[in-house]
Parts: sequence; C-alpha cells; structure tokens
Amino acid sequence: MDDDQPVKPANILNIVATNQGKRPLTKYYPKAEPLSVKQAKEMMAEGAFVIDTRDSAEFGAGHIPGAINVQLSSGEFEQRVGWMTPDDARFILVTGKDAEAQTAIYKMAFIALESNVSGYLQGGMEAWMSTGEATVIVPQVDVHTLQQRLTQNGLQVLDVRDSEEWDEGHIEQAHFMPYTSLVSQLDIPAQIYKLPFDKEQSIAVTCATGKRSSTAISIMRREGYSKVYNVTGGMEAWKSAGFPMLDGEGNVCNIEKRTNAPALTEKRNKLAKSHFYIDKRRIYMLAWLLEPWPWYVSGPMIGLTVPLLFILTGKSFGISSSLRHIGASCGPRLNLPYLSKDYNWRDHIWNLIFVGGILVGAFIGNFLLSAEPLTFLPESYFSIGGVVVLFVGGILIGFGTRYAGGCTSGHTITGISTLQLSSLVATIFFFVGGLISTWFIMPLFLP
Repeated sequence: MDDDQPVKPANILNIVATNQGKRPLTKYYPKAEPLSVKQAKEMMAEGAFVIDTRDSAEFGAGHIPGAINVQLSSGEFEQRVGWMTPDDARFILVTGKDAEAQTAIYKMAFIALESNVSGYLQGGMEAWMSTGEATVIVPQVDVHTLQQRLTQNGLQVLDVRDSEEWDEGHIEQAHFMPYTSLVSQLDIPAQIYKLPFDKEQSIAVTCATGKRSSTAISIMRREGYSKVYNVTGGMEAWKSAGFPMLDGEGNVCNIEKRTNAPALTEKRNKLAKSHFYIDKRRIYMLAWLLEPWPWYVSGPMIGLTVPLLFILTGKSFGISSSLRHIGASCGPRLNLPYLSKDYNWRDHIWNLIFVGGILVGAFIGNFLLSAEPLTFLPESYFSIGGVVVLFVGGILIGFGTRYAGGCTSGHTITGISTLQLSSLVATIFFFVGGLISTWFIMPLFLP
C-alpha cells in the first residue's frame, strides 16, 4: 500500500498540525534576519544547521564545514530541507546573494519551517572567508573522468536517485541508496550505516543532474566520509556521453526509453496533491492582505470609493471638513461665521464615524496585524526641532486647508475626480511643497 507513496518529509507532523489549525499559520511574509559571522558561529555551536542554498559548483568550491547543500534553484527546495533535517532543527541560511534568503524562508513557510530559521549569514561565504574561518571543498568529477577511473582504479559509485530512476538506467558498478534514506525519516532510522564503503574510500556520488548528489555528499561529509566526489551533470550527462547503463533487471538500456515514465510522473505528482504542503492559497491570501498593497491596487480602490460614495449616498468624500463638524459640536453657541449656529453638524455624523474608523483601523493594522509595527513617531521628532516642525507644520496645514477650501483628500481625491481645475493646481503644489519641505526645510530642524 505504501510503496507508491512519496517519501514523507521529516516535519510532516508540523505540516498536518498547521493544516488542521492546531499550529499557528504564518500571517505575514516571513523575513530572515541578517547574522554576522560571530552570531552564526555561536548558533552553530548550539546545534543550528547551516543550509547552503547555492548551486552544487559554488558549494563544492568552498563551504562552511558541516553545511547541508540544498539548492534554492530546485523545485523541491523546501521539501528537501524538511527531508534532510530533524523536526526541531534551527537553521542558518547561506545564500549566493543576501536577497535570496528572503526567497528561501518564504518557500520554507509552505512546510511550516519558517519559524525554524534563525537568520542568514550576511555577506555569505565572502564574509565567512574574510574573517579567516575554515572552509571545506567537494571535488567535482565529470562523467568522462568517472568512466575512466572506474576501469582503472575501481572508484566506488553511489547513486542517490529514486528507485524508479535507478530502474530506468544506472551505472553497472554503482551502489544504490536514495539520498533521503541517508537521514532518519519519522520512525525510520537513517540507513547511511548500510553503505558498503569504508569512510576513507573514494566515492563518486551521482543523481540525475548533480543537485541531489551534492545534498547527499554534504550529509556523508557530516558522517565522516572524507573522499567524496560530485558527478557534474549526473546521469543525464552520462547518458548524453553514450556510456553503458543497466536497467532494474540488469539489461543494457538507455534512460531515453523511460518504459515506466508515466508511472514515475504520476507518483511525483502525488507530492503536490498531498497534505505535505500547507495550503498555499491561505499563505498567499494572508500575505496579500497583511502586506502593504501596491499603488496599482490601493490607488484604484481609493479612486473608485469617491464616485461610489457620491452615487450611492450623495455625499462627497473629505477629511478636513471633520474639523468643522467637531468644532461646531463642541461650540454650538459660538458666533463664528465658520461655526455658525445655522450649521447642523449632525448631518455629518457619518463623516466623523469615517474618521474614527480610520484611527481604529490604523491601530488594528499596525499593532495587531502588522509583521513589524511602526512607532507612533520617528525618534527624530522627540526633540526641540521635532516639536517645532510638528507645531508649525500643523498650523500651516490647518491654515492652508481653510484658505484653500479643502485638504489633500478633498482636492486630490474628490476635487480631481470631479474635474475641478483648482483641485489639480492645489495637488501640484502639494507635491511641490512636500518636496521642498522634505529636502530643504526639515533637514534644518531634524537630525
């Protein structure tokens, strides 16, 4: 019954728990924190696993001792990390570029591994080597050299592909063990001790293209195998070179025949249909809702709100008018023209509720839903200069709003949507004034 099922990742229990709602689901884009070499070494000393996401050649040219190579370019990246590490492992990511760490942790969230990431090595291997830390290399061997050494000095070969791939075609002298069997999988112990090699023997490790073999080598190096070689191009390169192969029954064959390719494809497709992944739709929807929306989404939504409000309710959108409503409600007996007794502020309660909703929504969005809540004001405003800027800026905004007969929302949104020339002129100068204040005035007062 289980023979046609894909290998279960080591963190299957967490994945199922998340899908069942028993384990919290990530509600935002996970972000990997940068780590210095010193911080990374301290975490490694505490048992953290180093996951090197670079390609096989870069990993082979030099990597952190004990690192596990799982290529970010692989379509199974997150699953392979889950297969090759314990459930409770902590991870330090090593990437070719720092920005790739965010891609890696985002993919790992699909199998509930993002919370296990302690961070990424800032500056990658260049930073590691610049501090004089030790590195390890994995020699690469091409298929022509491999074929020659097989006939001359009996180099050992380990094929770490799936059993179906092995049956389709393998090197006659090769030994077989899927790379996932090198480590424990749930209640199945690691099978690496069953390898028929001495740890000092020279072993060439191959897979289909050289990716999984590099992952397998990184596990073998952790277990003390010191003379391992990665076969570049893997069995696809061996096939292209025209070298002989045997199928699962011991007959000479060529991988191109792929007699059981449909069955293999069907088995691999089960991986995507199973519950091995957290429901990606939930991840995408939450990320889309909780992250800042791009201008081409929020802009049209705001723009459409104005005509819809006017068409459905006959009311015009604006924020600054709420100042008049509040003033009239607080001082109903004042004899000011702007707050005359004849002005009925109760007709505009909806506007006050709208403004209150903005404040409540901002609080909920920032402190309850945001991955990184913002402070009320930047620290630079907690100074004499900051107080001056806020006080004078508030007076200017209030005066300008009253003088112009509307604020930024009134002119820029409502005014332009109703094709008011004065609102277009006002909006242009809003931007001009903002640029002047940002680049020339505020630097004089704020550090």
